[in-house]
Amino acid sequence: MSEPTPEPVVTVFLTNAVRTLAGPGPGVKVLPASEAGALIGMKYAVYGDRPPGLPDPEPAVRPYPQVPPRRAAQSN
Repeated sequence: MSEPTPEPVVTVFLTNAVRTLAGPGPGVKVLPASEAGALIGMKYAVYGDRPPGLPDPEPAVRPYPQVPPRRAAQSN
């Protein structure tokens, strides 16, 4: 007899105080895909590990160096 395959897990951010298999919210939880989908459908959670509406962080290192602005030519 073969064992049943485990359900994939999904990282979600709970926006409300709701009980889950991983414990109460709000905050980041790793849940089975079926539970995560149900919570997202009820608007109690969003996919990912960041709260909704939070902008993406700026990259720490810029890929290209900052080029100083050019000065206008001066005539004598």
